[in-house]
Amino acid sequence: MNIVVYKFGGSSVADPIALFRLVDLVTRERNRSMVVVVSALAGVTNNLVAVLEALKDKRTQLLTDLLEEIEEQHLSLIARCFQPETADAVRREFAEEFSYLDALCHNFLRQKKVSTRKHDQILAFGERFSSKIIFHLIRSHQTRRRGSCAWLDVREVLRTDAHFGAATPLWTESQQLVNSQLLPVLDQHKLLITQGFTGATREGFTTTLGRGGSDFSATLLGALCAAEEVQIWTDVDGIMTADPRLVGNPETLPYLNYNQAATLAYYGAKVLHERCVGPVSDKRIPLRVRNTFDVAHRGTWIGPNSRNSNKVRAVTGKREARLLTLNSPSGTQVGTWPVGVVQALSENRVPLGLHFAGHEVSMVCEDHPDWNDWLTSTGYGSQIKSDRTCSFLYVLAELDPGARQEMQIQVVQALESHGIPLLFQVRDSDAEGAGLAVAREHFDRAVQILHKLLCIAKEDQKLLAV
Repeated sequence: MNIVVYKFGGSSVADPIALFRLVDLVTRERNRSMVVVVSALAGVTNNLVAVLEALKDKRTQLLTDLLEEIEEQHLSLIARCFQPETADAVRREFAEEFSYLDALCHNFLRQKKVSTRKHDQILAFGERFSSKIIFHLIRSHQTRRRGSCAWLDVREVLRTDAHFGAATPLWTESQQLVNSQLLPVLDQHKLLITQGFTGATREGFTTTLGRGGSDFSATLLGALCAAEEVQIWTDVDGIMTADPRLVGNPETLPYLNYNQAATLAYYGAKVLHERCVGPVSDKRIPLRVRNTFDVAHRGTWIGPNSRNSNKVRAVTGKREARLLTLNSPSGTQVGTWPVGVVQALSENRVPLGLHFAGHEVSMVCEDHPDWNDWLTSTGYGSQIKSDRTCSFLYVLAELDPGARQEMQIQVVQALESHGIPLLFQVRDSDAEGAGLAVAREHFDRAVQILHKLLCIAKEDQKLLAV
């Protein structure tokens, strides 16, 4: 069975125009069996996060308002997408699902604390709502596509551990479930709709894969189904040389290898979830990032080799980061102490960059609201020399080994010449890129400077004012 996986999220499932475009894309595919993975409707996950905050603070009226907003968003979409005779059935099914969410929230409101397990239970409703609406919408337009359409609850096949909020898939068990439950359904119907972002433990508890985890769901299912390819449909033309919200003239990178794509996602390129490249890389399955609103654009192809005639260059980063420097505990051997620090400090805070210097270790991590509580819990609070906010930037430059050090020097000089001092730099002559930290107020400007330096042809730079 030849299989392709499509994933739609964000603005691709925002309104009727976007949903009908989704239906058109899906029904065009007539030769391969297809798994369609969908995210929650635009803004719904944010509202569900706000629901959790309202539950935590026992704000009953806010909870009621948020639930009404979520309900109205879906009912309005149903009314605008379906003919009246179909809309009634879809509306009844949604009402049944929504009543479960409503009852769950009011039950949790009476409890002292909402556990992370219950967090996942609530957050998963967004994808459940959207996937069922999209299933009915596609089924009502099935005349152009061979075969029928089925909906499958992904929790029946995607088994994970119990790390609620950022669960890790259990590969062997998931493979067995996909083989026994998903593939027979797909073989029969040729088109299967399911929800992203979600899994379940062995005990049946709902889990989530982390924000933006629908990309991860799509590549996991693609690998488990031995798909020919996975396509991530989004609202941009692919992976770009920089964030188009910061840089006015980024270019689409037509080809990337798996490592380059994973590196850019890890260091801040928001178009891909940071964990989504691994499953397809392991199985050597091509991954494509394409624009739902410009289907003629080829997007970005990700595979074993980059295929670029020109070397890959891109700038990305994370605006909200922290730079932490710690002193070695008295009497601790310099060669062994940093390993322990990294293990302790990396728990749920994987470093963006590390630097060891004598009795000090410096690391840049993503900032989090609970930073101080987390730092205290590590047991290394007494060794803190400095702790400050910053932004982290990563420059990917596919260069010959001899040119990498020169590139890193040019990066530093370009920033300092514009009055942007470096707070931290990852020095690795073997890496394809360079990581560095600057003050948060310099983040946007630094991205623009480095993009001009590395990603714009010299003949074009004179036309631009930095």
